[in-house]
Amino acid sequence: MLQYTQINSKKTLLITLYIGLSTESRHLYEFFNGKNNQGVGFFDERNNPLVIGDVNSGILFLKENKIERVICSESKVTKSTINELIEICDTGNIELLIIPDNNSSYSKNFVPVSIKSIIAFQLVKRPLDLKINKWIKRCFDIFFSSLVILTVLSWLYPLIAVLIKFSSKGPVLFIQKRNGLYNKEFNCYKFRTMIVNDLADEQQAQRGDNRITTIGKILRKTSLDELPQFFNVLKGDMSVVGPRPHMIKHNEDYSELIGNYNYRNLVKPGITGLAQVLGYRGETESSIYLMKMRVRTDRFYIQNWNFGLDIKIIFKTVSEVFLPKTHTF
Repeated sequence: MLQYTQINSKKTLLITLYIGLSTESRHLYEFFNGKNNQGVGFFDERNNPLVIGDVNSGILFLKENKIERVICSESKVTKSTINELIEICDTGNIELLIIPDNNSSYSKNFVPVSIKSIIAFQLVKRPLDLKINKWIKRCFDIFFSSLVILTVLSWLYPLIAVLIKFSSKGPVLFIQKRNGLYNKEFNCYKFRTMIVNDLADEQQAQRGDNRITTIGKILRKTSLDELPQFFNVLKGDMSVVGPRPHMIKHNEDYSELIGNYNYRNLVKPGITGLAQVLGYRGETESSIYLMKMRVRTDRFYIQNWNFGLDIKIIFKTVSEVFLPKTHTF
């Protein structure tokens, strides 16, 4: 038997858009507007004084404006429209309520709710949207990054710095702008593995790349070049585990080629991630398939996050440091 969560009046003050005009959605419109809610109006295929446009216009309006909640009457729209709404609301962190018809069935991503005796299905938040989960992950990030900095980087950093300085002219660290949480740019730290060049921000390192120094090859093979990113984690720009941050140019290019690419930016980027331990790592410029698999795996991680998963990924990453990697050079 379904258990319904009651939505109270404190959650009614949201900018709400209505897709499909039904008796139930009209009641909800009157209820929410009675709470001084900023209701946009109805989008439906039928003519009605309450309708301000067709369904396609509603989808477009949703994409182009700051909407906080969408209420959709399932009986008045197509399945493809519902799927599109789920995609938009999930990616945009918008509350979605679907008023079901008699034949509805929903996955674990929905929970039944009751609003003024009207039953609807609500798209649940991602695990890391919950404050308690954010707090758990952040506490672990601070603990783990501090541990690595104090016990490993405290002696390894000077040693690697000397080797880098002897290998070629230039700074010890390579600092590059990357996109982080919600696409916000931050300075990502890495040990410099290449000679100083003008293409570093645009051209990804490739197998046999003559820009990579001798010590750089070792650092990249063992992933030791990523160690300075624990300072990024301590600062709060990154997490120990999460989708890997890509170059800004790559983000711009792939966001046009791969649907829902930017979904991976709904959480902090990580030093390691599920995609990396599953083998989807390394050069991507010549393989759109590899990037698609990364994005798909990152999405799975975001939707199914739990603390235990992070621990498994960390153990897998540590074990792979001591094994040869096909995609790393």
